[in-house]
Formats: sequence, structure tokens, C-alpha cells
Amino acid sequence: MNNVALVFLLGFVSLLSAQTPIRIGTVTDGVNPEWKVQRDMFVSELTKVAEGEFTLRFPENKQLSGNFSIDATNKQIDRLENDPDVDMVLLIGRISSQLVLKKNVLNKPTFAPFIYNVTLSGLTRSGNSSHITNLNYLTDESTLEDEIQTFQRFVPFHRLVILADESQYRLFSKTTEQAIQKAQKQGIDLQFVTVSQTDEAVISKIPSKTEAVMIAPLPRLSIQAAKDLYVGLIERKLPTYALSDSSRVKEGVLLSRIASSNTVRRARSTALNMLAVMRGGKAEKQAVLFEEKDFPYINMATARSIGIYPRYNVLGNAIVINETDEKEPKLTFTSIAKEAIHANLGLISGQLGVESNQENVAEVRSVLFPHITGELGYTQLNSDNVYVESGFYAEKSTAGALKVQQILFSEKALANLEIQKQLHVAVEEQQRALELEVIKQSSTMFLNMLVAQTQYRIQTDNLALTRSNLELAKGRVEAGTTDMSDVYYWESAIAGARQSVLQAKAEVEKAKDALNRILNRKIGDRFVIETVSLEDPAIRKNLNSVLEMLSDENRYNAIEKFLVDEGISHSAELHQLDAQLSAQKRQLLSEERSYYSPDVVLAGEVSHVFDETRNISAGISLEDKTDWQAGIKLTLPLYEGGGRSARNSRARLNLQQTQVRYTDTKQSIEQRIRSDLHTISASYPSIALAAEAAAAARKSFNIVKENYAQGTRSVSDLLTAQNNTLVAEQSATNTRYRFLIDALQLQRDINNFDLLLEDSQQTSLLNRMKAFALEPDNAETKHYNREGKE
Repeated sequence: MNNVALVFLLGFVSLLSAQTPIRIGTVTDGVNPEWKVQRDMFVSELTKVAEGEFTLRFPENKQLSGNFSIDATNKQIDRLENDPDVDMVLLIGRISSQLVLKKNVLNKPTFAPFIYNVTLSGLTRSGNSSHITNLNYLTDESTLEDEIQTFQRFVPFHRLVILADESQYRLFSKTTEQAIQKAQKQGIDLQFVTVSQTDEAVISKIPSKTEAVMIAPLPRLSIQAAKDLYVGLIERKLPTYALSDSSRVKEGVLLSRIASSNTVRRARSTALNMLAVMRGGKAEKQAVLFEEKDFPYINMATARSIGIYPRYNVLGNAIVINETDEKEPKLTFTSIAKEAIHANLGLISGQLGVESNQENVAEVRSVLFPHITGELGYTQLNSDNVYVESGFYAEKSTAGALKVQQILFSEKALANLEIQKQLHVAVEEQQRALELEVIKQSSTMFLNMLVAQTQYRIQTDNLALTRSNLELAKGRVEAGTTDMSDVYYWESAIAGARQSVLQAKAEVEKAKDALNRILNRKIGDRFVIETVSLEDPAIRKNLNSVLEMLSDENRYNAIEKFLVDEGISHSAELHQLDAQLSAQKRQLLSEERSYYSPDVVLAGEVSHVFDETRNISAGISLEDKTDWQAGIKLTLPLYEGGGRSARNSRARLNLQQTQVRYTDTKQSIEQRIRSDLHTISASYPSIALAAEAAAAARKSFNIVKENYAQGTRSVSDLLTAQNNTLVAEQSATNTRYRFLIDALQLQRDINNFDLLLEDSQQTSLLNRMKAFALEPDNAETKHYNREGKE
């Protein structure tokens, strides 16, 4: 009976507590958009943790502001402390949080979550609680000396300026003097510059000899004034360090060590402490130590602008923002192929080869045109030559001649001309095949570049997860639910994850080098690439149409036949072999005709003796004489010892060999196209499945991570879940881009890239494909010759 009464009493008390609202008053340092967001964040966290157990009220007239004034903030705190309609006081701001430490008496539970270091107010912390009646605060016990040392690890300097809000500077005036003295001992000339106005031109207050600037929270400064400050600091090439969270790094500050998520964690920790007090705990007994996620954040856009490049070992242990220079040239999936066609050295070399081969045709054709030769000569014989003495030969003679030769008919010459024409067509088709291959390679490299970048992001995220797991392990050690082995394990895992990040980064750089190589750019040039999505209108339009036509076996078979016909009709390789077949057929015909087809040649000559010295006793003189001759000659080899028969047999065998190669290539094209379709039929559905697997793996990891933090799952469970998430994320990325690479391979095998087709051409191709899919027996199938004509 007593037990029943006790249960009833507890239930009644619980019901009563849920029905009696707890009134919470807040004091913010001042009024600005940032503090409003933070206040809303604290209210949201409080509401979440108290839901179903306590009813909270935040009366509008109890939400006060100190207007960035020490005196006004003090008065607002006292007002709430003495207000009977307020049950708890929450101080949202560094001024209000620091001021409350100096209060002798607090009338109600008061929470100050923004304490920088209790020693700044002359207090000494003992243990993990405040030991001050009705006071709970959160502090990470950071020191300015530690912050300066962190800054100097990235950038060396001797003249440092710290920008601080005037009220906070006044609040810590004694401490700032001590900081200046400590900095001097380290060889640093430290100077504070205060900010007291909303639109103050702060940059003009910074001394010209300043070498580095640290920026404390400047809550009074307007958004535009803050932007102007960051721009001005960059223009002056001054390295900057935010003493607030990493959100300032995103706005243009060079460096910070505090994650922006710390504010959310601070709000959650404060909410849990307040919940404990609502349940009957003492404010002065709640935890005060708050561990900041201490991790460097670097804005590489700012670093590049001011000419600072952190060491690789520093970057490897930091979260890098704006790692890629947005000013660098941008490459898109549609532009990459066109650039490769115009710039690739292999294609340029091949085109020069095509032009060179064209001269072979001109050279062979020249045999069929008249050949005219001019001669001019001087001859002198010894005077005692018997023929010279007799006057039969001239002792000295100068003569010239013009000779002409014209082939009237030559089977061999005519055949050679036709053969060279066909071989030139083969060279052109070889160049077209090379062009298609370069398009495929450059586009595939582009997609591989995206894969490498995504893998780098995944490995970076995995490193962040591993660091988060280390924090969880430390929390479990503090709670006594595990020993230091978990901490050591995650420290080891972080080292391994950093190696993976470095390797992934190296793969990105290697992919960029390879892409530069195929585009004939400077290998060291860097660029930005535009992400390719299956949701892009151009891709989605054609993709939906094709996939719809592959939705059942009947249409699949029809489309397969259509694409095989397209591939065979447009194949550069088959056109090349077709030209070689034509050349070899003509060669065989010429060898067969060599038995009865003579060469017919017309030849003529005109000669003239300009001057001669001859024994006059002979009575002969050819000086100034002109002679000519002309004739036609027919030549037909009658017997060559079996040479003609051997040439005939060789030409026949070469023709048969090329015919076999043609059939083999044709079968290979059909096999590749069918294989491509099978691959695409599997790779496209795999995209959704891989994404589903990745989403499930992430959900599983989040559950295991939460349970690990609570001590109900082991480190091996968390590691397995994290590894599964990593593998699933990688698979989702690979599957998405693998499908696009498979689609590129299909387009290569049908010798028709969407990237190079106009919209009208793409529409025409899709319409013919649809017609073929609907009525494969009646649809119009277009076949093309080597010139691409129907």
C-alpha cells in the first residue's frame, strides 16, 4: 500500500512539474542578427531536452539586452536576478557571462555558457563545477598565449594587432596588460585596437607596420562593415586569425581553430545542465568544462590572395576551405571533348599525317602527266684522239636538249593511283577513329577527375568522423565506461585516415595532370571542373528516352539491333578496312591484267648544238644544228621467272586476309555494343541501389555512434559501421560515374557522341530509335558510307 502511494505521489509531482511553467529570462550582450540566431539556438535546445517533462516559458519582456554596455548589461542581469517572475537566468554573450562571475550573490539558477577563461576575472577553478551558489558556466580555459602560438605555427610574425570590442577590452583591461608583457617576452610587439561603433572603418585604425591580425568577436560591427574589414585586411596582405569560430574563416579570415558547430554543442551542454537543475540539481554542481573542437580551419582563397602557402603537413592536419581557386579556368563535360579535338597532340600529329599522305596521291597521279626534261652540256675530248683528228668527233662541243615522255596507257600506274586514293581514305578513317578515341578518353578522364575529387571529399569526411569518434572515446573515458585503449585506437585510426586523405589528394592532382596532358595544356596548370549530374536537363532528356525504350525484352532487342546497325554503319574501323579492301581488290585486278596489258609510252626529244670545235678537214659541222625525234613504245613482260604469279597470289591472299579482318571487326563491334547495353542495363539501376545502401549505412552508423557514446556498443562495432559507410559512399560515387563512363563507351562503339551532336541531330537519332523500337521490321534504318552520307 505504501509503495502504491509513493508511486502515486511521484506521478503527481511529475504531473505538477510539467504543468507549472518554468520562466526563463535571457540577457544578450546586444542586439544584432547573430545574437538573435544564437538565442534562438539556445531556446530550441532547451525546448527539446525539456519536452514532455517540463513546460518552459520565455516571456518576451524578460528577454533583455545590454546594448554592448558593461553598465547596462550589469543592470539587466540584476533586474532578472531580482525579478520574482523569473525562475532561471540565461546569459547569452561573452560580456554578460564574464560579468556574472563578479557577482557576490545570485538569487536564482544562472547560466553563463560563454566564459573564455575564469582566471580573467581573478577566479580559480577547482574541479569540474563552479562552487558558486546558483551559478553554472561553460569554459574551455583557453589562453591568449595558446592562441598566439597556434597562429605562429602557420604564419611567423613579430608585430601583432588584436581587434577587440571596446566593452570586452575594458572588461579585461588588467589581463590585456599582462598579455602585452607576455608577448614582449616572446619577441612579439602586441597592440590592441578597439571597436565601438556599428559602421566603424576598422581597417584605418590598424598600424601600417602590422604583420598579423587576430580578430576577437566584434558583435557591434555590422555585416557590411565586417566584410569591408576582411577585404581591407586581404588587400593589405595581412594574415588573420579568428578568436571566434570558423564561420569567420568562411567570410574571409585566414585561420581559426574553433569549429562553428561548437556553438550548437555549447547550447546543448547548457540545456542539459539547466535540465539537471529543473530536476532538482544544484547549478553550482553541474559541469563547467567545455572542450572546444580544436582543429585548424584555413581559407585557401585568402591564403592565395595574401601570398601565404601553408606547409603540406599543416594542410594535412586542417580543414581547408576554398581549396580550389574559383578564378582558375572552368572545364565542363560538354567543352572538354571539343577542346581535346582541337588541342590534342596525337590528333594534331595524325592530321599532319593525313595531309602528308594526301601528297602520296598527288605524287602517284603525276606519273600520268607529261614529264619534260631539259639538258645542257659541254664536252671536251683530248686533241690527239683518233676520232677528233679525223674530224668525226668535235674536240669541244656545247649542246642542249628537251625531252618529253607521256604515258598513254599503263595499267600499273592507273591501279597505283586508285590504290593510293583508297589508302588515303583508310588514313582519314584511321584519323576519325583516333578522334573518337580521344573524345572518349578525355571525357572519361573528366569523369575520373570527378570520381577522384569525390573520393577526396569522402576521405576528408571520414577523417572528420574519425576525429569525432576520438572525442566520443575521450568522453567515455571521462565517464568511466571504457579505458584509454579506445582513445589510442582512434588516434591510430586518425593517422590512417590522414594517409588516405593524402593519397586521395594525390589522385586528384594526378588526374588533373593526365587531363592536362590529353588537352595539350601545361601539365602544372590547375582548373575547376563543373560537376556532372544525371539530373542535368541535357543528360536527363536523352537518358529517359533511351531507358524507356529498354524497359522490356521486345523493345530491348529492337534497340539492340538498331544500335548494332548504327555502330556498323558509322564504324571508322570498318570504313578503314573497307577502303583497304577496295585498294587490295584493285591491286589484284592489276596483277591479273599484267599478263596482257602493255604499257604504252610516247617519247620525244629536240636537241641543239650551240657551239663546237672540230677539225675542218672532215668537212662536217653540227654547230647551230637542231634535230628532233619522236616515237611510241609498247612494253609487255613476257616472262619474269614466276614473279607475276607470286604477286598475283600475294594480292589474293592479302585480300582474303583483310576480308577476314573485316568480318572479325564487324563481329567485335556487335559484341561490344551488346556488351555495352548489358553493362548499362546493370549499371543504371545500381545507382539507386548504391545510394540506398549508402543512406542505410549512414543511418546505421549514426545509431551505432550514438550507442557507442552511451557505452552500449563497442569500438569494433563503431569501426565496422564507419567502414561500411565509407565503402557505401565510395560505391555510390563510383556507380554514378561508372554509368556515365559506360554510356560513353557505348557512344564510342556506335561512333556517335551526343557531345558533338546538335539538338536537332540528337532529336533525329532518338526519333529513328523510337520508330525502330515500335516497329523494328518496318522502321527506316539508315546506312552510311565512309563519307557519312546515306
